Amino acid sequence: MAALFKVGNLATIRASIEPLQGREYFSGPFQMGENITRVRIRYQPDLTVNRKMRVKYGDQFLDIYSVIDSKERHEELQLMCKEGEAHNG
Repeated sequence: MAALFKVGNLATIRASIEPLQGREYFSGPFQMGENITRVRIRYQPDLTVNRKMRVKYGDQFLDIYSVIDSKERHEELQLMCKEGEAHNG
């Protein structure tokens, strides 16, 4: 189960969480880490999902950067998300 957040908990829904890519890089004195995750949910006409929302999965918060309605079929939404953090190296 995953939860969609805007300001408060908007909805708790079933989701497929698929980690796709991870990378580390340096930005100034910080070592940055970033993970790309695809979250698949069923299309729900009464639920509007946008890039200002986040997905909470367990203890992780994922920032949505793209919402894809595959082939505009209104069957499934793919939420492309980023999770990142900085470490003072």
